[in-house]
Amino acid sequence: MAPPPSLEAPTPSITNPASLSSTDPALKEICGHTDNPDLCVSTVSPLLPSNGVIDATTVLSLEIKACTQHTQDAIAAAKKFATSPGTPPAIATNLGVCSDTYSDALDQLQSATDAIAAHDSHMVNIMLSAAMSDFSSCEDGFMETPGLVSPISSYSDTLMKLTSNCLALSTLVK
Repeated sequence: MAPPPSLEAPTPSITNPASLSSTDPALKEICGHTDNPDLCVSTVSPLLPSNGVIDATTVLSLEIKACTQHTQDAIAAAKKFATSPGTPPAIATNLGVCSDTYSDALDQLQSATDAIAAHDSHMVNIMLSAAMSDFSSCEDGFMETPGLVSPISSYSDTLMKLTSNCLALSTLVK
């Protein structure tokens, strides 16, 4: 069961390919170690301080920050769609699960950020993996019910890619 057309989520706009050509070469090199380098560059670039050092730890921290912001956006979208008139009850229920699991992911992203500061790479990996599992759990609920379509699948997809980038970047941090 698809959501009414008025409830379909817009695709999160976080990639501007035109701006990638003027990107700092160090950022491109670091993001090149991810499965989604253009996404990495486009989400980290706006967060870079104008006079800061660009190293793997900085890029990882900023990619987690971008992931956190997109998670907050996804939670807001899930809540909006769940409470919109005309949303079928099964979709609203699954969106409630998504809001809960995304909230858990926010806690794990914060724990990963704390672990970076503590130089605990093992805990960074554990927390990022847990966040990825939470993002996946949202869509699992929709896939388990034939015909049920997630109105926030574009958010889930982007969050999975961002978390994948974070996991790849975490392997570069010493």
